[in-house]
Amino acid sequence: MALEAAQMICWELDVLDGSLQYDPSRLTLLGMATEGAPRDLPAWLAAVHPQDQPEFVSAYAAAIQSGAPGFDSEYRVKLASGDWGWVQTHGTIVERDSNGQARRALGITMNIAARKQGEAELAQYRDHLETLVSERSAALQAAHNKLLDTQFAMNGVGIGIRWSEAATGRII
Repeated sequence: MALEAAQMICWELDVLDGSLQYDPSRLTLLGMATEGAPRDLPAWLAAVHPQDQPEFVSAYAAAIQSGAPGFDSEYRVKLASGDWGWVQTHGTIVERDSNGQARRALGITMNIAARKQGEAELAQYRDHLETLVSERSAALQAAHNKLLDTQFAMNGVGIGIRWSEAATGRII
């Protein structure tokens, strides 16, 4: 039940032959189709967005070759709808042979589409705020320049302006 609430699946990978063990019916938690479910690493990789495949392969290869304890990757996968959806995979190498070669990995893959949508909305909101700040800064600078032009024009015809602090009335 917790896995369903978190929209994640647990899996086991035989590193030597690439076979994946998981409950294919759980793919719906990721938004993926259960029909033709990937049963090995090459088939899973085929479901990964082509632009994300190099990073996924790199993270996986680094873990199995370097002796690192695990790997983590965010990437897009083909959804049942035909669209692309975001997932995150955390994997841990749980068994190595006497030479240190990875033999078995366990992990989870979770649906992070809501988080990615939130990140995109925040980025859009941040960009909008930066635009507003930039526009307001430009307007303030223009008003400042106009005020200076007015002061210089008035000084040119013999009308002086005295500036004072608002709180104290002290002439500055």
